[in-house]
Amino acid sequence: MLHSAVLPIFWLDDNRLLYEGYEPNLKWVRKGDGKEVVKKGVYVLDLLRDKHVRHADAEGFLCYRDGFVRYLLSYDGNSRVAIVREGKFGEERDVVHDRKAQSPSISLNPLTCLDYDRREISRISDYSAPLLPRHGVLEFGRRDRDKTIEYYPARVHPPQPGEPSTLPIDGQAIGGRQIAYFEFSDTYIVGYRAPSFAPRNQWPNGASHYVYTLIPPKEVQEIRIPGGPWSDQIPLRHFSLTSVGIVFAGGTIKGRPGQENVGLYLVRNSNVIKIASGLLNGVGVSPSGCKLAVAMQTLLKSPDPSIIRVFDFCIGSSKR
Repeated sequence: MLHSAVLPIFWLDDNRLLYEGYEPNLKWVRKGDGKEVVKKGVYVLDLLRDKHVRHADAEGFLCYRDGFVRYLLSYDGNSRVAIVREGKFGEERDVVHDRKAQSPSISLNPLTCLDYDRREISRISDYSAPLLPRHGVLEFGRRDRDKTIEYYPARVHPPQPGEPSTLPIDGQAIGGRQIAYFEFSDTYIVGYRAPSFAPRNQWPNGASHYVYTLIPPKEVQEIRIPGGPWSDQIPLRHFSLTSVGIVFAGGTIKGRPGQENVGLYLVRNSNVIKIASGLLNGVGVSPSGCKLAVAMQTLLKSPDPSIIRVFDFCIGSSKR
C-alpha cells in the first residue's frame, strides 16, 4: 500500500511511476512551530521489478516532462525564499527562488515544468494559456474595461509570427481548467462542458457532458459523455486520454447520496464503463497511452489512505 494524495502522477517510462506522497512512519519536527509532521517525498515505483524507492524529500509541487523534473524542497513564508530542486531526473540541482525579488507575473507552466512570464501571453489576451513551446498559445477570452469576462471561440497562436487558428470551442469550456497533454497521440484535452452553465441543481438528469481534445494547430474533437448516475447534478473531473478512450472521475463525494457511484470511468464507443470504485486523488497516463495509474481511496474504512492502482488497457490490470 503506497500512501499518496497527489495530482497528477507522472510516468518516467512505460514501467516506472513518479509521484509525490508520504509514508506514515517517516516523520520530522517542523521548523517554526516544533510540531511533528509526516515527511513528504518523491517516490519511484518500478512495476517490472516490483520496487518502491523514495527518490528525495520534497514539500510538493512535483512536475515532470521529457526527462526534466522539478519539486519544492522548502519554503520560508517570512522571507518568501523557496528552494526548488530541478533538472534532468537523477541529476537535479538546488535552485533558490526569491519570491520577493521575482516578478509577480512569473508562473509555472505545468506542461513544461518551467517558469514563464504571463505578460508575454497577456499581449495576446487576458485569458490565454501556454501550450508546449512548439505549439504556441491557446487564447479563449478577454476582460472588458468593466472587468467582466468575455469568452469567444478559442484560437491557437503559432510559436512563430503568423495567423492564429480559430477552433470550434467556446472559450467558456476552457476557462479556468487545467490543460493536459498526452504524448502518445500528440493531443491535448483543452475543454469540458457540463449540460448547462446554469446552477447544478438545474441540470437535467441524464443530460450529456462534453470533452474537447486538440491536435495542434486546429484539429478538434468533441467527445460526448452520456449522462448517468456518474454525472447527474455534478461536474466530471480528472479527464485523461488513453489509447482506448477518455477516462474520468465521476459520482458524488464521500458523505453525500450516491456514494456507490463514485469511481473511475471509461468512455468507449459512446458507452460509459466503470473501471473502479473509489475517490480519485491522482492520475497519470503512460507514454504509450496503454497504462493508467491512479491514486484512489476506497471509501470503505477510516483512516482511508490512497492506494496506487495501475490499469493496462492493452493487456489487463494490476494492483500495487
